[in-house]
Amino acid sequence: IANGYPIILCSNVGFYMKTDAEGFLAMSREPWYHSMLLWGIDTVSSRHGGCIANSWGSSWVSGREHALGTPRGCFWADARVIDRMLKQGDSYVISNYVGYPRRDLDYRFY
Repeated sequence: IANGYPIILCSNVGFYMKTDAEGFLAMSREPWYHSMLLWGIDTVSSRHGGCIANSWGSSWVSGREHALGTPRGCFWADARVIDRMLKQGDSYVISNYVGYPRRDLDYRFY
């Protein structure tokens, strides 16, 4: 992701639909069996995590926004939860080149 290649997260990890005080969704016991797009990371804040785009529209999630911003329909998840999702072995990185060369990207929200 840091080099500009998003990850298609395919897992059964589900989340609650209201963010906590820092703008993260907590993992729920209810499985989702779903595919989403992990497209942003935060390794600067004390709580590392990633921004995930869901396909359910712009109003399914509620609560506080993450300090870096949260686009509508997206949510932030803790790094350990994302690691759990990835360890299920069904996720894919989107790339057009073998080796994932670094790309210059503009990370600002518009």
